[in-house]
Amino acid sequence: MTTAPLTLRTRTRPGKVMGATLLGTSIEWYDFAIYSMAAAVVIPQVFFPYLDPGSGILSSFATLAIASVARPAGALLFGWIGDTAGRRPALIGSMLVMTVATVGIGFIPGYASIGIMAPVLLVLLRVLQSLAVGGEWGGATSYAVEAAPPRWRAVFGAFPQMGNSLGIFLSSAAFTLAALSGQEFFLETGWRIPFWVAGGLGVLPRDVMNAF
Repeated sequence: MTTAPLTLRTRTRPGKVMGATLLGTSIEWYDFAIYSMAAAVVIPQVFFPYLDPGSGILSSFATLAIASVARPAGALLFGWIGDTAGRRPALIGSMLVMTVATVGIGFIPGYASIGIMAPVLLVLLRVLQSLAVGGEWGGATSYAVEAAPPRWRAVFGAFPQMGNSLGIFLSSAAFTLAALSGQEFFLETGWRIPFWVAGGLGVLPRDVMNAF
């Protein structure tokens, strides 16, 4: 009987899968990590201005902790989709969820405009981000290993892990460049630009994903 990994390797080119999982995971973690940057420098002022500075910072970081609960659920959900419908729809689905959630965060009005709904929407979109990254990371690693030649499984499985670090590096660079725009512009609009960029990045892997 032909096993699933062997069938996978006959239908895909391993090199393309390796590149797609690296690119997809890099973009996924870029999207996920820019929120962490924003949580440290801008979210307390934009979404929690009604609190004192210390409480605002704690509330901002609390959104990181609350949303992280969704990551195991995302792994289960998109893992099930990958096992039943295939890796390609699972990975593309997780990237679409991440892209929509990340761009959405960039468009949420601040507390001064819509009041308490601002932090509520922020938490909801962060939960969607966590669902997506929980599904994409494990799914990309599984697919890379399944598509790899027998003696290269460990190497192929390492590429999605490298995407994690690359995505965090890119998010740090994006926020650093945005901060150079000046404090007033940065607090008003500049911090949103790295989130909007995620919309363009989200469509980049489409051609590479055709390898799936």
